[in-house]
Amino acid sequence: MSIFLTMLVFFMLFGGAFVGKIFDDYGPRSLLLGGTFLHVFGLMMTSISKKYYQILLSQAICSAIGASMVFYPAFTCVSSNGLLGLLAALIF
Repeated sequence: MSIFLTMLVFFMLFGGAFVGKIFDDYGPRSLLLGGTFLHVFGLMMTSISKKYYQILLSQAICSAIGASMVFYPAFTCVSSNGLLGLLAALIF
């Protein structure tokens, strides 16, 4: 079972470079919508998986990529608004 966690962390961290480029070009809206769909879809497919490779694909890859697409824009939006973003980050 440790392979799932290892791959999940890898895809979340490795996806940061691609997610960052998409965030810079198009903004957070498309990433949040797509990431939410992928993460929920991966979790739902995990619940109906019967074989090892199905669990690996759904949880460690699909759900991790979706979580990466939600995680990075959530933190970047706060810091990309200049002084107002810095004050909001300090408050929360």
